Amino acid sequence: MQHIDELIEFEPENTGLDFKATPYKKENLFEFLKDVMAIANASLDREGLIIVGVKKHADNSFTVNPLPADSFVDAATYQNLVIENIEPDLHIEYLPHLYKSNQLVGVFKIDKATDKPYIMKKVFGSGNAIRRKGESFIRKGTTTFPLMRQDIDRIYEQRRIADAYTHQVSFYFSGISKVKILEVFPASTDALPSQKKAIKIQSIIDKKEKEKAEQDKLKAEIENQAKLNQRTLTPGLANLGALSLTKFPVSNLSIFGTTYEERDIKTLKDDLEQIHQTYYEDDCYELYENRAERINLTILNEGTQYLEDAFIRIEVPIMEGLFVANELYAEPDRSSSPFLISIPKLPDWKSLNYPRYKKDNGLYTYSEKLGDLRHLQPKEVFEVPIRIALTPALAGKEIEVNLILFGKNLPQPIKDILIIRIAAIGGVDEA
Repeated sequence: MQHIDELIEFEPENTGLDFKATPYKKENLFEFLKDVMAIANASLDREGLIIVGVKKHADNSFTVNPLPADSFVDAATYQNLVIENIEPDLHIEYLPHLYKSNQLVGVFKIDKATDKPYIMKKVFGSGNAIRRKGESFIRKGTTTFPLMRQDIDRIYEQRRIADAYTHQVSFYFSGISKVKILEVFPASTDALPSQKKAIKIQSIIDKKEKEKAEQDKLKAEIENQAKLNQRTLTPGLANLGALSLTKFPVSNLSIFGTTYEERDIKTLKDDLEQIHQTYYEDDCYELYENRAERINLTILNEGTQYLEDAFIRIEVPIMEGLFVANELYAEPDRSSSPFLISIPKLPDWKSLNYPRYKKDNGLYTYSEKLGDLRHLQPKEVFEVPIRIALTPALAGKEIEVNLILFGKNLPQPIKDILIIRIAAIGGVDEA
């Protein structure tokens, strides 16, 4: 229990953590019952701890008072004491722990309490060392108080809210009847627009280079013939032959806005280097709109009350081969442009309402306000489904989508996990 050492060294006393310099003795077991009830009734969403054999000082420094190994009390003794005197049933543990591997301390673990309030069900002790039937306590910060009416009201209100929503909200993929595992096939990344254009440009380059080689060969033959003519023709005819060379098309000069077939080789090679930037919008449209999964999630409040001011956080792991669109891509329009430039379109309703993610600690995270969730009325999380491209690199794998739902009348967030399962290439996933 490495974290126990860290609690001793760094953590001050608080609502769920108490330190005792010396172990409980027979004469002060009534204090033990008080301490256990106080932590069990406290406002905690986790287990409580009492660490015995450690004295915490006001400045958070500490002194370890190791317990004698031969006097360490069996855990069953304390559990029976709790069962016999506190109601309803409450589970505790008492465990030995070696601080720094050589100093024995005791650790009481008080289970996360789910049936508060906890009270004395009979008298224990006598005189001043007594716990009376019906008596109860609650820990607030580092202080223990008698349980008051306002504490009981708060406990029952928290129980009422928790009872109304515990395991009564369902999450599933939209469009499928309450399915929590979505099975899909990987999306191909072959033959994207930029790749097709690259192949076309390369073929034009190859053709032009072949033509240029032929032209250079023919030009050389003509020049050689012209030199030969200079020896046999008159100067005037020789000059005429030289002038005719300027009319021979060496290459097609390129101007901005010409088609690929009209551009020269240097321009085409520059185009090839910039092909992915040039056709980025085209690639994104093809990948996210034609090949990616369009995913939405549905929440069903199966309780009997509204879930007020609901808010959900969705976490998708960043993985190799997983691409998530952070905007909605419109189909590029190049048909009306004489320069083959994609003409931007004004954003429509879908584009304006497409959900945006943030990258946070290796996750794509979405945060969506849902408003009040009526009972038994399904609610889709996104106004526009998100686009997720699951490429062949993910074939045969599963992706966990973590969901955390918050609400004004939820005592604690509701968490769930949905699964996206990508089929193995060439067959069904064997997992």
